[in-house]
Amino acid sequence: MASLYAKAGPSATECTVALGVARLVARGLAAIAAALQRGRLDPEIKALFGRSLFHKGADRLGFEVFEIPSYAMRLFLSFFEQWLMVLYHPQGLRRLFHGRAGLSPREVWLSRSRLLELYGNRGHGRKERFAVQEARL
Repeated sequence: MASLYAKAGPSATECTVALGVARLVARGLAAIAAALQRGRLDPEIKALFGRSLFHKGADRLGFEVFEIPSYAMRLFLSFFEQWLMVLYHPQGLRRLFHGRAGLSPREVWLSRSRLLELYGNRGHGRKERFAVQEARL
């Protein structure tokens, strides 16, 4: 995150940085899809899964977003990720105390078939696929 802020310059808005992160994630997902299609990753992989406070926009990248069933896990992840934000975000402490109290971690899932549909070589051509992704962001 800090490198994205540094790259974007001092006038970077959160939106600019968020779009940069979304583009990086989309490129990473395309790389994972390519590795799956070339047989470089375990063929038994059924889905990508994660838990994070930073799930906003994950649905636009193709993920399904769900509430974490365990209250204890939500509490732990919330505390842990807020601590990481304070440590690594350029405005971490300020963000923690101003307007981020409502953040709640969520589970994000992306099935293998959906990953390949959105980011693989099947379906849209690469240029068109990323244009579609950019429009969705």
